[in-house]
Amino acid sequence: MNWIDNLRLAPKLMLAFGVLIALMLGQGIAAYSGMNSLQGETDRLAGQTLRSVATAAELRALLGEFRNTSYRGLLRASDAVKQDARTRAAALQAEIAETSAAYAALDSGPEAAQALERFDAGWAAALESYGSVDEMVDLDLPEDAVDTFLGETFEAHNEATAAVSALIAISDAQAAAATRGAQATYRASMIVILVMLAAGIAGGAAIAWLFARALAGSVRGAVAVANDVAAGKLDSRIDSGRGDEIGDLLKAMQRMQHDLRERTERDQAVASENLRIRTALEASSTGLFITDPELNIVYTNPALRTMLDSYSDDIVAALPAIDPSQPLVGQPVAVLEHGGVADAQFVARLERDGSAHREMRYGQASFGQNVSVIRNEAGESVGTVCEWRDRTGEARVEQEVARIVAAAAAGDMSQRISTQDKSGFFLQLAGQLNQLLDANAVSLEEVSRLLAGLAEGDLTVRMEGEFSGVFARMRDDANATVAQLTGIMSRIKDASLAINSAAGEISAGNSDLSRRTEQQAANLEETAASMEELTSTVKQNAEH
Repeated sequence: MNWIDNLRLAPKLMLAFGVLIALMLGQGIAAYSGMNSLQGETDRLAGQTLRSVATAAELRALLGEFRNTSYRGLLRASDAVKQDARTRAAALQAEIAETSAAYAALDSGPEAAQALERFDAGWAAALESYGSVDEMVDLDLPEDAVDTFLGETFEAHNEATAAVSALIAISDAQAAAATRGAQATYRASMIVILVMLAAGIAGGAAIAWLFARALAGSVRGAVAVANDVAAGKLDSRIDSGRGDEIGDLLKAMQRMQHDLRERTERDQAVASENLRIRTALEASSTGLFITDPELNIVYTNPALRTMLDSYSDDIVAALPAIDPSQPLVGQPVAVLEHGGVADAQFVARLERDGSAHREMRYGQASFGQNVSVIRNEAGESVGTVCEWRDRTGEARVEQEVARIVAAAAAGDMSQRISTQDKSGFFLQLAGQLNQLLDANAVSLEEVSRLLAGLAEGDLTVRMEGEFSGVFARMRDDANATVAQLTGIMSRIKDASLAINSAAGEISAGNSDLSRRTEQQAANLEETAASMEELTSTVKQNAEH
């Protein structure tokens, strides 16, 4: 067998395949012969025997239906019902004739032909009797029709049915015989196939042993190299100095070893990076999930699971279809949507812009969602990443702030934000807002107290307290205003006193002037009287 060892790999394989093809050809011929014989038996069983059984059974069923239909025509029913029964009986008669002709065409043997002739004769007699019953019904002789139907017609019908039963028995016997023949053919075919298969296996084993022995030595080195590569040892030395096919194989394995070493280093770097990313996602305090291109959830981090578990009652109340006991991974993202359907406008904005933000509310729970599209190097979408931020406490604080601001705008400075259930930024925000409200309330109360004092005429009232910024300026300006009002009122008082003094002097002068004016008027009156007297005297003297 040295000539086999000296063959190159291609001739060795051609020789081995030639022998195997010859063995397979022999097996195929034997199998084809057996299958052809089995096919003949099967065709005869399915094409004639089973059809004769089915046709005989159909014939018996039609006879039963015909009798039942004829019986409905005897009942005391309306003419329409009787007419329908006769119409159906006529149709069934035609079907029985067609089925009988179909069975005759099957050529099921002389015994079946004799049974079919008995059926045809019995059925003809039964049809004649059925016709007599119809005539009696038409002549309004229902009692005679029933007697005939239950007597003569019943016997004729039973004879036809017995003939059909004989046909069925003959067909069953033929089917059993055909089955036995098919089984015998199958056993013979299987014996031939098994013998040829054993011969093929023996021949193939012999050829395999010969070629395995021939190739074992030359392939042993390549196998050792392949085992090293499979074990991850990518730094072993490969002797690729041979010039035959095994040498070509070793050269290819040398290149594969080099490529695998570089690829392994790259994969390790990528795996290390992915491990860092996954570790970061697992340790992140921000809840998030990742979906595939079909928007099915493929990853959720512990923060998201913890967040959803803490608000499970609100989420289940808002989404009755969700099952909190089932993990989200593997479910569509629509399971977290109201109504079980994703928001079309939000999805469209996400596809257009690559990212989108929205707020989702489930009862009292509120979450901020930042969704971004994940794209590969070709720019194709390979999924989405959705960040969940718990805004329940933030939304509650927003509502409290809105309530406090609205109350302050309405003039109610007594409202405050509770700090009992808050921490971090929200605690600081609540404290600072409360301080702002306290500062405004104290400042406004002081201003109100000052204005109330001024309204009551108390110019000694002042705005007291330690203030800063605008409140300090307000305090100083208010106190300066009161001081200015006090100075103005003092000057007005002094001016009023001076005016009163001057008015007294003017009044005294007016009194003295009035007195002297009265005295002068009296003197003038006396002068006027003297002048009147003088004028009278002069006038009297002139007259005389």
